[in-house]
Amino acid sequence: MSNRLELRYKISLKALINLELVVKNMKEIDKFKNIIEGTQEEKLNILTDSLIQRFEYCFDITWKYLKEYVINVLKLPLDVKTPAMVFRTLLKAEFFTEEQMNIALKMLEDRNLTTHTYQEDLADKIRNVIPKYYDLMKEMLEKAKP
Repeated sequence: MSNRLELRYKISLKALINLELVVKNMKEIDKFKNIIEGTQEEKLNILTDSLIQRFEYCFDITWKYLKEYVINVLKLPLDVKTPAMVFRTLLKAEFFTEEQMNIALKMLEDRNLTTHTYQEDLADKIRNVIPKYYDLMKEMLEKAKP
């Protein structure tokens, strides 16, 4: 096992833990009343921004780790360097189900939307599905442990 793969795995796990913290705390926004100033709506906006930033970072780190996993552990050729290609390769390798791949592709689409546009209604929509994306990334990392 390469040190690079193990390092990417550790970084991916750390990013996932950081994402998990915000996912859990979105449900307990009141506990931040003494830490974050502002109205309840302003606090929600701050946590939403944090959640989306952590989601973007976690997604990027995770798919790049999975790319390394496909090449170094599964020993599958992977010429294309896109998340969608990595997910499709993992499906062909029966690493995950068709349903999981569809969620992964939707996660990619949402990640791209958060990066290129910022609209409050979009942020609210994506905020609500990030817990599902977190669960999928966690499953993928657990299965792809070096």
